[in-house]
Amino acid sequence: MEEFTVDFRINRQFNGLVAANFSIEGTGAAVLFVGLVLSSRSIFITGLALVMAGVLALFLDLASPARSWRSILRPGKSWISRGALCIGGLVLSSMLLLIIPDVTRSIWGGLLATLSAAAAVMTMLYTGLLVSSMRAIPSWNTRRVPMLFFLHSSTSAGLVLLSLLSMERSGILPVFMFPVTVLMVATAVLTLNHAFKMGKCSGAGRESARMLLQGKQRVLFLAGALGCGFVMPLILIWVAYTASGPVSMASPVVVLLGLASRMAGDFSFRLALLRTGVYEPVIP
Repeated sequence: MEEFTVDFRINRQFNGLVAANFSIEGTGAAVLFVGLVLSSRSIFITGLALVMAGVLALFLDLASPARSWRSILRPGKSWISRGALCIGGLVLSSMLLLIIPDVTRSIWGGLLATLSAAAAVMTMLYTGLLVSSMRAIPSWNTRRVPMLFFLHSSTSAGLVLLSLLSMERSGILPVFMFPVTVLMVATAVLTLNHAFKMGKCSGAGRESARMLLQGKQRVLFLAGALGCGFVMPLILIWVAYTASGPVSMASPVVVLLGLASRMAGDFSFRLALLRTGVYEPVIP
């Protein structure tokens, strides 16, 4: 006889590979968008490569990769279908922008760039929308989750941008340091705010908050998501900036270390959030 569970249950549909997909794919989409805005081919290609790496992480998690095309069959009802179509459109339009000679100078290039930009924004949002659509999990079923996913992707993209500019010894690097820092601080504050607001929800929401701040996931959240994701990159950016001066180039090694720490923190945040998805009890 199957056990009838009436206590809290944790969602176990999402694992580390899914968290990696959410993190890398979202970051890549944000980087790609920045490449479009700045008309930078190197940044654009970096973003596309990250998106495809995120897709690979998801494929590795699928039981039957050959049947993955079926995920696009229900866009009217499933966020997974919408996301698959969105990412497919992003990759296709971006590849066409890269391989068709002089396409960016034509009206078709403008249309492809617009499609890529729109698909990139939706890719940053859709995983958060997917998670927040699960109404039975109070800590996920909130508008804060898509916003946090979007902000974490944007913050990680900011570190990718600083790293690329530092390696290129670009003179515009100092211009981006302040807005990236502000974005990082704002995202950290909102991430902590979400954790505390979870504790003011229902019983399942309070259990999720307890797991994040005091339970098994506290190291992953506090040391990983907050420490590696925000504190360490902020320190390293400050070191790079003050060591080189506002009109000089920051050390690429220091900025790259900041990027590595930020990406580890981004992954930790998403994994911690997924591991603390607690359902309401069947019988209160």
